[in-house]
Amino acid sequence: MMRKTCSILVLAMSAISAQPIQWSHGAWDQDGAPAGKLLSENNGYWGDSVLTGVEYRYLSEPTNPPDILRGDSNTFGRRLLDGRFGGDWHVPVGQNNGPLLVLFDFKRPCLFTEVNLYAFRSGPHHFTLEVADDPDNGPWRRVYAKPLDEKDSSVFYRAKMPADCRGRYLKLSFKGKGITWLDEVIVWGDGEVSDDYPEQIRPVHVPDLAEGQRYSLPGILSSAYSLDDFAAWQKNLGVHQALPVLWAASATSQPTAPVLPAVEAINAPLAMTLAQNETESCYLTLTNPANHAARVTLSADAPSGAGLLLALLGGGVLPADRPKRPLTNEEQLRLFITGDLPPDAEPEGDMQVLPFFEPGQQLGRSLIKRYLANAEALIDFPAVVLPPGGSLVVMLRVTSAEAVPGTYMAQLRAVADDGRLSVMPLELSVVSLKLPMPDIWLRAWGVGTNQFPFESLERVQKDVETVRKLGATVWNGFPKPGSKAEFFAKTGLCQHYLMMRPSKYIDLGYCGKIKVEDLSDKERMEIAEESRRMVAEAKGFGLSHEQWFVELWDDPVRTTHGFMASWLALSRVPIPPSAFL
Repeated sequence: MMRKTCSILVLAMSAISAQPIQWSHGAWDQDGAPAGKLLSENNGYWGDSVLTGVEYRYLSEPTNPPDILRGDSNTFGRRLLDGRFGGDWHVPVGQNNGPLLVLFDFKRPCLFTEVNLYAFRSGPHHFTLEVADDPDNGPWRRVYAKPLDEKDSSVFYRAKMPADCRGRYLKLSFKGKGITWLDEVIVWGDGEVSDDYPEQIRPVHVPDLAEGQRYSLPGILSSAYSLDDFAAWQKNLGVHQALPVLWAASATSQPTAPVLPAVEAINAPLAMTLAQNETESCYLTLTNPANHAARVTLSADAPSGAGLLLALLGGGVLPADRPKRPLTNEEQLRLFITGDLPPDAEPEGDMQVLPFFEPGQQLGRSLIKRYLANAEALIDFPAVVLPPGGSLVVMLRVTSAEAVPGTYMAQLRAVADDGRLSVMPLELSVVSLKLPMPDIWLRAWGVGTNQFPFESLERVQKDVETVRKLGATVWNGFPKPGSKAEFFAKTGLCQHYLMMRPSKYIDLGYCGKIKVEDLSDKERMEIAEESRRMVAEAKGFGLSHEQWFVELWDDPVRTTHGFMASWLALSRVPIPPSAFL
C-alpha cells in the first residue's frame, strides 16, 4: 500500500512543483513547492497534508529560550511547528551548547521528500538529518548533511531528501554559532493512511439531531427538517423529481429555514443588471431531491464576446461562535494538538456558511475534513456530493470587464455522472454606464490572506485580485520587489499604508505611556532619522507624497490629538521640505 501511495505522489506533484512560490520570509523560489504533502502539521498551512499527529521531543533540552508556550513554563510550546519565525523571545528555541537534537515521531511509516528549516539567528549553521523505523534500536540512516560554511548567512534551508527515503522517525542535529537558535521545522512527503494508521482528522463537531430529522446544511440547526416534511415536499416536485439537483435563488448566504425550495422557485430564470465595469454577486442553493446521495459537476456558461465573466463559489460550513470562555495557555495548545475543547468552553451557537471557495482553491483534502462540517460536499468542488435531501449554498459572481451594453442569456449547469442535467437560465443585462474609479483611500482592514510557509504565484495573484475587486485602494507596506504590495500597485490606483517608525513607540503611544515632553534629545533625533529614512525609501520606490501615508497608532481623539500633532511636527522639522515633494 505504501509503495503505491508514493508512486502516485511523484506523478501528482510534478505539475504543482513547477509553479513559482514565495516563502514566508519574502524570497521567491523558481524551483516551486516541495514535493509531497505536509507531514509536520505546522500552523498556517492550508494545502495538502497528512494529519499524522506528529510529536517531537528533545534529546538535548533547549533552555535559552526553552520550548514553552509563551511565558507559561508549565506548558510545552510546540514552537518548532507553530508556524512562527523570526520573532521575539516567545518564538525560537535555543541551546547554549549545541548541537540541538530533536526527535520527531510521525506515528506511521512515511516517505520523506524534503525538510525545511527556519533559523533567523546564530548563523552560520550546519545540521544533519537521520531517519529510522525504531527510535531505540534504529538503525539510523543519515539522509542529509549540511557542512559548516562560515560565509553562509542563510536563515532558511531546503534539505531535499534522497529517493525512497522512508521511516517513521526523523532526527535533527542542528548547530549554530554561539547559542544555537531554531525557529521552525517543516517536513514534507507522504505517510501511510490505513486502518492501522488513521489520520488525526478530528472533524468539527456537528450536533446530532433527534431521530427522524435531517440537516439541509450540516450543523445549521435552523436548516433541519423532519423526514415527513421531506417526503411531503418530494410529492409536490412533479417533473423536478427527476432532476439530479435543484437550483434556487436565495436572499442570503445563511439559511434560516430548511432548504426545500418551492416548486415555482426551482430552476427559475435569474435576472441580474450590471454596469460595464463592475462585479455583482448573488446567492443560490443547490438541493438534492432524492433519498440517495447525488454527485454533480457545476459550471457557469458565460456568453461569448460580451465581456462577462461568471464564477461559482462553494460555501463551506464553519462554527459561528468563539469558545464560551477564554482558554488557558494549556487549553489553547491542547486545542491545537487534539482539537478538543473543555466541555464548559464549547460554543453554544450555530454554524455559519463561510468561507466561499473558487474551484481548486479549497483547503487540502485532509484539512477540509477537519475544519468544514460539509467537507464531503466541497472536497472536489466544482464536483459536488450532496447527501439525501442535503443542500449547498453557492455564490454566483458576475464581472463585467468593458462589457458591451445589451441583454445576454447564460446558464448555470449541474451535470450528474449519469448525464442528467439541471439548468438555471440567466438573463444578464449590461447597461450603458461605466462606474468611475473614485480617487479616494479605501482600506480593507483584512488586506490579503497568508499561508505558511509559502504561497504560490497563483495564490498571490488571486489574493491581490480579490482585494481589488472589493474596491480597496490601500495596501500595507512599500512595493518591495516581489511583494503583494508591488502586485497590487500594478493593478490600479494604490496608496501604501505604513505604521510609524521606530515601531517600539506604537505600543507606548497606544497605551498612553509616553509624552512628547518626556522624550530625550536622542529619542527625538531617532524619530527624525526614521522619518528621513521612510521618505527616502518612498522616493526610492518612485512614490509621490500622495501614494503613501503613515499611521501613528490609532485614530486621533480628544486625549491624543495634541500629542499626535506634536509628534508629526517633531517628525517633519528636521526634514527638508523638498523631501516631501
